[in-house]
Amino acid sequence: MTKDLAVVCDATLFHNEFEILDFRLRYLEPQVSRFFIAESRLTFSGLERTLKLKNYIETFPRKLQEKIEVVEVQFLDVELDSPWAIEAASRNYLIQHVVDMQKNCNLIFSDLDEIPSLEQLSHARDPVQPSQVQNIPMNVSYRKANWMFQDTKKLWKYPKLIALTEFKNIGTLNNVREFDAMDLAGEPGIHLSYIGMSQHSIKEKYQAFSHTELNSPKYYDENLIAKCDQYRISHLGDARKSGMGLLSEAPTKSFGSIQKHILVFKPDWIANEVKKPSLLRRIYVTIVVTKYLENALSQESHFKFKPSRDLKWFFEFLFGQVLLFLRKKL
Repeated sequence: MTKDLAVVCDATLFHNEFEILDFRLRYLEPQVSRFFIAESRLTFSGLERTLKLKNYIETFPRKLQEKIEVVEVQFLDVELDSPWAIEAASRNYLIQHVVDMQKNCNLIFSDLDEIPSLEQLSHARDPVQPSQVQNIPMNVSYRKANWMFQDTKKLWKYPKLIALTEFKNIGTLNNVREFDAMDLAGEPGIHLSYIGMSQHSIKEKYQAFSHTELNSPKYYDENLIAKCDQYRISHLGDARKSGMGLLSEAPTKSFGSIQKHILVFKPDWIANEVKKPSLLRRIYVTIVVTKYLENALSQESHFKFKPSRDLKWFFEFLFGQVLLFLRKKL
C-alpha cells in the first residue's frame, strides 16, 4: 500500500518582481498545493508602496489563481527601527499566517528568486521528513540563468523546507533561514540572482532593500552593470570572495531541470554562448570594480576605466592579498 503524499505549500515575499513570480508559480504549480505570497505597504527600507499583487494574480489562469492566497503584511506591535527589523517582521508575519491557516503541510520558505528543483519538490512531498527543518540547497546563477558563480563547492542553503505538522515551537522560526540544518535530497535548485533585471529594476531593488549600503548610484550605474556583463563578473565587486566574482557559463548539455524549463519559457534569461575576454582581463576588471565600489570617493556619474588609476588599484589589491596570505601563514 502506497503512503499518501504530504501537502506541500510555498511561502514567499513579493516586491514588484513580476517576471520571477510568473516563472516561480508556473514551475512549482504541478507539485505545490497552496501558495502564500506576502506583500507589504512598506519596503524593507521603510518607503511606502502601492499594493499590486492582487491585480496581477487575476491575470493567471483560474486553476492557478485558486491555489494562491495573497497575504497583506500587518505590522502590529512591532518596533520597526531598522530595515532588518521590517524584513524580519514581514517574514514572521507570513510564516505565522501559514501556521494559522495550513498547519498540516511541508512548507517551502524561500525568497521569490530561490527556486527548488522538481526533484527536491518530489522529496518535499514525502509525509515523513528526516528533520523538522531542512536546507533546500541551490546553485547561484547571476544576471543570466546559465552564468554561475565559480565557487561551485558552496551551495546556497538559506531556503528551507519546514515540516509544520511536526514543528512544535513556531516561535523559533523567526530566524529559520539561519538554521543549521540537514539538506533536502535531490538535484540542487537555483537562486536566480538579478535574473532579467534592468538597471532601473536593480535601482528599485536597492532603494527597497534591507542592505541599505547598496542604495548608492554607483551600485546601479548602467555603465558599470553593462561592463560587468561584458566581462562576465559580479557587479557587486566580489574580488575578495572565493571565485573572485567571476561567472562561469554553464553549457546547455549540463543544464538542470530549472534551466531547461527556463530555456523553453524564459529564453531571454539564458545567455548565448559567445567568446568572453581572457581570464587575466576578467580578473583585472573584477579587481578594478571591487576597488571602485570600496572607494568612498568613487562617485562619478558613470563608471569608466581609467588606466593609471586602475593599474594602481590592481597592484594595491594584489599586494594586500599577498600580505593577508602571509599573515595567515605566520
